[in-house]
Parts: sequence; C-alpha cells; structure tokens
Amino acid sequence: MASTSTSKRKKSDLKRIKREAYRGDITSQVIKDNIEESKYIIYQFVRNNFGEEEADLVEKLLKNIPMYISYSPEDQDKINGCYVPFCNEIYLVNNFVKRSMGTVDFMHTIIHECAHAISNKISKGLKINTVIEESFVNIFAEMCINDYYQRGGIIKTISKKANHEFQNNGYYNRHRSYFKEGIFSRSMMYLSRVDGSEMDLFKEYFFGSKKIFLNELIDLYDRDILDIFKNSINKIRRIEVGVMNTDKYIGKGFKDLSRVLMNLLTLDDLRKYDSEKRSGLYNIENDLMDNVYSKKIDMKLEIDLYRIVGIINTKTLQEALLKLSRNDIKDLLSYWGDEIANKNFSFEYTGFMKQLTANWYRINNGELSKFNQIMPLIGTIPIELFETILKDNNVNDFQSIVNFTLKYKIINNEYGFEYGHNSDILLSMINEKIGLGSDFNHIGERGRDESKLNLSEDMLKAMVSIEMPDEWFQKIFKIYGQSKASVFNEDIYDSIDVLKYIPFSKSPCIVKNGLMRIKGDIESCVIEKGVDDLNLLREIDGLYSNEKIPVNLRKLNDDVEVAIINLAVNGYRITNGEEIKYHIMKGDFRNIRIEPKLDAKKLNAFVGTYDTTNILFNLVMDDFLQSRELTDNDENLRTCMKLLNSDMKDKLNISDRMEKRLCLAIQNEISKSRDMSGELKNIVNIISKKHISKIEKYEELFPENKDDRAIDLIRSAVEASTYRVGNRQIIRSEDLLKEGLKEKIKDDYGISYE
Repeated sequence: MASTSTSKRKKSDLKRIKREAYRGDITSQVIKDNIEESKYIIYQFVRNNFGEEEADLVEKLLKNIPMYISYSPEDQDKINGCYVPFCNEIYLVNNFVKRSMGTVDFMHTIIHECAHAISNKISKGLKINTVIEESFVNIFAEMCINDYYQRGGIIKTISKKANHEFQNNGYYNRHRSYFKEGIFSRSMMYLSRVDGSEMDLFKEYFFGSKKIFLNELIDLYDRDILDIFKNSINKIRRIEVGVMNTDKYIGKGFKDLSRVLMNLLTLDDLRKYDSEKRSGLYNIENDLMDNVYSKKIDMKLEIDLYRIVGIINTKTLQEALLKLSRNDIKDLLSYWGDEIANKNFSFEYTGFMKQLTANWYRINNGELSKFNQIMPLIGTIPIELFETILKDNNVNDFQSIVNFTLKYKIINNEYGFEYGHNSDILLSMINEKIGLGSDFNHIGERGRDESKLNLSEDMLKAMVSIEMPDEWFQKIFKIYGQSKASVFNEDIYDSIDVLKYIPFSKSPCIVKNGLMRIKGDIESCVIEKGVDDLNLLREIDGLYSNEKIPVNLRKLNDDVEVAIINLAVNGYRITNGEEIKYHIMKGDFRNIRIEPKLDAKKLNAFVGTYDTTNILFNLVMDDFLQSRELTDNDENLRTCMKLLNSDMKDKLNISDRMEKRLCLAIQNEISKSRDMSGELKNIVNIISKKHISKIEKYEELFPENKDDRAIDLIRSAVEASTYRVGNRQIIRSEDLLKEGLKEKIKDDYGISYE
C-alpha cells in the first residue's frame, strides 16, 4: 500500500496532467492507421528478436493503452508526445500531429512513447536514470523501424519515396530528440556489440530486470560505468516541459566514458565502427566515438613516426619530423592509406595533428612545395595554419583565397567536425574582400551543427567561375554563416534574384553544380524555418530543375486553405482555390497563380488577418506586379496608391524589398507607356519616384545592421498582426474542427475543408 504522501503526490500529478493535457479523442482515421501500424511494427520486432512470450506481453500492454491528442498550450511547440505512467496513457501533441502525420517521425514518436510503457510496465525495477531511459526508447524505436525494413516490410502510412529511401539507406532519428543523451548510450552500447551481448542487454532492460541489466553493464565495464552513472550524469533530468538540463552535466559523462572506451576498445574495433558509419545504429553522428577513434589513430601514428625515422627513445615530435624524408612519408602512406586524411576530413583536428602540421610547416620554412609533400597523408590542414599560410603568401583577393581553400580542402567534408568552424572563418575572410565586413557573420563553436548554413566547395567553385559585381556576391554570401532558421526571407529573395541572372543552361558543369548547391542551401533554409511565404517556394521552384522541394505538403495545404478561408470571410474570394491546392499537393509550386488579381478593395482583406493570410500576400503581390496593365487602368493605379501609403505598409508588413519592387515595377511600366495623360498616373509616378529615392538614401546612410533589422522585422510582424478592422473575422485551423463551422464555410463561400 502506498504511503499517504506518495498517494497524494500521484493524485496531484494526475490532476495536473488532466488539467494541462486536455483529452482529445483521436477521430482521424489516418492517425489511427499510423498508431496501429506502429504497434504492429513493435510487435514484429519484439517477436523476431526477443521471443513469443515477450511479444504477447507487448501486444496485451499496447491494447490497453489509450492514446489521446494533447491540446495543452504548454505542450504544443515543446514536446511531441508523452507517456503518463500513473494512468497508463499516451498523449500526442496536436501541433506535432498536424505537421508530422503520415511521416516516419510520427511513427517514431508513437513507438518511443510505447517503449516507455514497456520499460515502465513490463520491466522490473525503476529507471536507472533519465539519460538511459530516454535514449534507450529512442534506440528501441530506431531498431523497430530498421528491423521492419530489413525483413522486407513496407510502411503503408508513409510515402513511397520515404519507404524507398529507408529500404536502401536505413532509418535514423534525424529530428534529434535527446540527441546528446543518445550519443552517450550509443557509445556505451557499442562495447556490447563488440562483446556480442547487445541484444541480451536490451532484452534485459525492457523485458527483464533493470538491476540485472546494470550488473551486466558492470561485468562489461567493471564498476567504472556505475561511477559514471552516479557521479557524471545522475543530475540530468527534465526541468520543465520540453527542457532538459543535459548540457550542464553531459560533458563530464562524455569525458569519463571516453576515457574508459579508450582503454577497452582496440584500433581494429574502432576501424570496424568507422566502416559502419552509414548503417550502424551506434555509428551515425557520434562525436564521442569519433573522438576516441581519432585519438587512437594519433597514438598509433606517433608510434609509427618515431619507429620509421629510427628514434627508439621518444623525445620530441619536432625531432622526429626533422628526420622525416619523402620516402618515409611514402612508407607511412603505404600503411595508413587515406585513413588519416579521412579522419582529418571527418573529425575534429586534434591537438596532436595541429602540432604535427604546424611543426612540419616551420621545419620547411613555409616553403609550400616541401610542405605539400605531407598532404596525401593528412588530407587537409587546421584552419589556424591555413590563415598563417595565407598571411605568409600575401593572399588578399577573393579568387586566390578560394583557390587556396580548394587546394587545402579546408571545407572539403560538410559532415566534418570542424567544418562549420572553418566555414565561418573562411566566410569572414571572403566577406571582408567583397564588402560585407569581416564581422558580418558569427564565428561558431567547433562541432557539427546541421542547423547552420555553411559554405561548400561546389558553390565556391561556381562563384570563382562567374564574373559578377560585388553587390551580387554580397547577396549570395549574405545568407551563409548563420542558422538556417534565422536567414531572412528578404535575403533569400535577393539571392534568388542573382541566380535568375545567371544563364544556367549555357553554364559549364562546374557552375551548374554550384548553382544547384546554392538552390539546395536556400531550400534547406525554407524547410528549417517553415513555410510562411508561398511565393518564396514558387521562386525557388522556378530555378533550374524540376526536383520536388521536400516541404510538409499536408501542413502547407492546411495553412493555405486557412488563408483562403480568411480572405473569403473578409472580402477577397479566391476563385481558383482548388487549383492552388492541387499544385501544392503535387509539389508543383512554379505554376501556382492567384485569381482574381489584387485590387484596392481586395487588399483590405489582408488587413487585420496577418497571422493567417500572410502566407499568400507576397504571392498575390507578385502576381499583381506582373500585370500587363499595372499602370494602364485606374483600378490598378488606385491599388498602387494604396500600397504606397505608409500606414498600409505597416498594416500589411510590406518589406523594403517589396516596396522597392513595387516602385520599380511602376516606373518600368510607366516608362513603356505611350500615354502619360491622367492625373492619377502622374500622382503615382511622382510618389513612386519619391519612395525609391527615400529607400536608396536610407540604404546609403544606414548600412544594414543584422540585429537591428531582425528586431524591426519582428516588430513589423507583431504590429501587422495586431491590426483589427471593424467586423473582422479570424478563423484558425483549430476553429475548423468545431461542429458546424466547416458546413457554414462551405455554404457561404463554396470552400470545402476536407
């Protein structure tokens, strides 16, 4: 019988959960299908790997766990789902469901939460710690999905393209939940793979006893692993919804586990680990194991270096390098092959390798022809030495900097540990040469960061092959060196404008490859940010190839439909809504058009509905600017007048770029017009000229400050969202779930939200 205090705590926790996580019954058949298929995949994995008895236990458990949708505001953008052990219930968070339904990430989350239930209800004993529990259920989910594919299974609720990719390349949890916790556990478990006890340990954790599991770990690691659990990671826990204090304590855990693995794993063990880099469960994006492997190479290389030059009693590295001949380098290369070079491309440049390259450069007095003799062995050089070489050789122009970058492969491997850091420093050098300023980009920390947009060899090769004014270079390079989510749409538009000017079809392959890479970089920014501007997708899709942009089409379609509904409710009835939605679901953005075109009256529909209609505004504006009769009829001129009103600019969050485009389009059309009569046309002409002059003077007097501009854009968006016009009605996606509202919208506006 539970103590009174424990009983009270459980009741209190349950009450809180019920209050914060409103129970929403799952009615969507698509979600139900995802859940049932996820449970089936779990069952098959357990039966095939752990036995019939365990599979029966899982089947019985999962049948009795209800799943609900959480509409709790606290949860929406912080977590994907949760398992509540007190009432044995699973909640899937509404926002996550909407953006992930029908994807493997959605199924991973379902399996993840089910694995918590298995660990809690079937396994004996309490969880060892949060790090092990959360990372193990993540690994369990990956195992389930990969095992299903390896046995020829096809997941019915995800796309054919996704199935094909996972069949060929395997599945890896790329949405990075509990990422650092995962690195710790994957590294810890690699020793069990070498030992052959891997699946026995997992079986014990989920279906046996956590005490026995811990004892078996101690058998593998001695009591070192227990010390790490107690003294290094025991304080890691959830401190609020969706927030872990992992970063504060995991570093010591990594350091201690790394030390233990260095003693227990051989270089051959680690070579096997590295050979499984693209397929192994523990091998992908594992910086801890990469570091152990790298240090093992350094230890062996140093021994080989002293041996090959005939130094018996180790003295200094410099002494060994002084004796190193070209033939000695060849001998080292014949043994190591490209292992050291690949290591330097892929992992952090270690202290030993920095010392080796720096000493070699000094010994050869900076003479590059002699220094370069070691390049086949080491592959690339540390960024600090690269900077020294540029300085010693008076390399000051863009072309030469890029040529040296390519020669020494400074950013050769985009998955490399130091790649982002090297890219930042290189970008700072380039920006200074093309007029952006050396401090334009933040120099990031060492380490992998897929959220950042880094330079690449392909784009650099293209840039040095194209003659462009500095202004064009600035527009391209401005989007690099920062997090993808923080790249401004305005800057993306500017880079697209440059790409449009470059004749793709007539360009050599080296330029085509670079342009395609830049387009891919732009796409990755939009994907990371989330689509808030359909016109941006149309512009990107209009570049070069017909490859589909991998955005969440279902969510995009929903967002556009909500925008169409809000515009209809407030006076702008888009007549080709079904056509727009058809193109979206086909991923065909380049052919999307809005009908009817914008006019002064329809413009009012966007005022006060910013939050829901902004996704269509630039598309509508762009179609309007491309009108053949932009300045040749009074209706269009009145619309231009309204758009040039400063108050309207604030209300609609019109960017400086769009305002400038509007004015230039007006000027261009008026210059081509033979008929300059009409008071309204003359007024619009004068106002647009004044606006252009004002914008250009402002740009000249106040060079853009990135931080200030970010604040201004946020402020503009907030201000635009606060405008409310009389009788304005705002309909949001969750409103469309209300009984009767969908029918009313259909009856009143002919819009179906099915």
